[in-house]
Amino acid sequence: MLNVSEIKEKLKKALEKHPEVVFAYLHGSILETEHPRDVDVAVYVEGVGNPLEYELSLSVELERLVGKEVDVRILNDAPPAFRYRVVSRGEVILSRDEERRLNFVERTVEEYLDFEPLERAARRELLAG
Repeated sequence: MLNVSEIKEKLKKALEKHPEVVFAYLHGSILETEHPRDVDVAVYVEGVGNPLEYELSLSVELERLVGKEVDVRILNDAPPAFRYRVVSRGEVILSRDEERRLNFVERTVEEYLDFEPLERAARRELLAG
């Protein structure tokens, strides 16, 4: 079984062969637990037709490389809370355009900070019944 460093290296090499991937993050349980159940990869892409088909196709390709289930999600239009978790807790495994990635991080943090109080209030309201 591959360790996290080996998985990161394999993912990076595979993603480098995909010019549509502008930057990518490894995130989730692979970075947080000793025995992760899967590998979570978030990608920012350009020129992809059907996002769901792309996520599934890339997931299958990466699963073959690392020998573990891989969950690929496109960051471009993902919800602010998800994007924030990825950029704040994840690790960059590929960045073809660092300026663009940093602009994305900045925009994500701004949107999350605007959105988070509303999400917290909605959660309180739901829990209050």
